Amino acid sequence: MKNKFYIKWYIFISIIFFSFTSSLYAGGTTLIDLSSHISITPATKEVSQPFTTDITIKNENSGSTIVDGNGASIKYTIPSGSTYNGTYSGSGWSCESAVDSNGDLKCTYNQTLNNGQTSNTLTITLDAPSSVATGVNAEVTVTPTTTDADNSNNSDSTTVEFGKSNLHIDKAVSKSTVGLNEEFTYTLTITNPYNGTNPTVTAR
Repeated sequence: MKNKFYIKWYIFISIIFFSFTSSLYAGGTTLIDLSSHISITPATKEVSQPFTTDITIKNENSGSTIVDGNGASIKYTIPSGSTYNGTYSGSGWSCESAVDSNGDLKCTYNQTLNNGQTSNTLTITLDAPSSVATGVNAEVTVTPTTTDADNSNNSDSTTVEFGKSNLHIDKAVSKSTVGLNEEFTYTLTITNPYNGTNPTVTAR
């Protein structure tokens, strides 16, 4: 009789343990899978001018939810030479007032992320470096407060170019041939590939 009791109890405990571990490793409510995305558009910026970075995170796991107060933190490695003055925006986001000694800015998202849901956009304003530079890396990494099911998608990066105004001018004429006293027009188009303060331009 005692042996039968132990066998039944062992089977019961085994079933409970199997159910728990199956939920854990099958992407149930215990494990989440956060991914991050960073965007600097356009990827050409003017030196010594402010520019913005947009960051989002997403809950990729179809069987998990991140609830308020148990969210995720990001580490944003800002482009080398850039400076952060504490300016950011984005509902549900809170960021430190300064970068750390490694040039990383830490921010936290504390709103609910249901399965498959993307966070509100975090927009961070930086001041571009004063020197021309190309291929400057910017990277963001997200870390949940619980175990992440897939760490391979936690980081995302992009590159940005810092340059000085480099104006281009294109000219077009409304008619290829004109008669005596006939009106025609020239159209001048001036472009600047770097996103900064528009320079004063005089066309002669």
